[in-house]
Amino acid sequence: MIPTQIFINADGTPYKPGEGIDVEFIFYSAKDTQKHVFTAHQGGLTEEQMRAILADMGAGE
Repeated sequence: MIPTQIFINADGTPYKPGEGIDVEFIFYSAKDTQKHVFTAHQGGLTEEQMRAILADMGAGE
């Protein structure tokens, strides 16, 4: 099993990582429109990486 995290903003838009996020993401698009649907990460994340992503997403504001 490989841990997989899916990142979608609270307003339902796909998460787009900011400049300071040093994590490799996979960007999924709809086959018919090629529109960005959601962002994922496969594998483990450290607590610091997860906190940085959540802060970048606006959590805790």
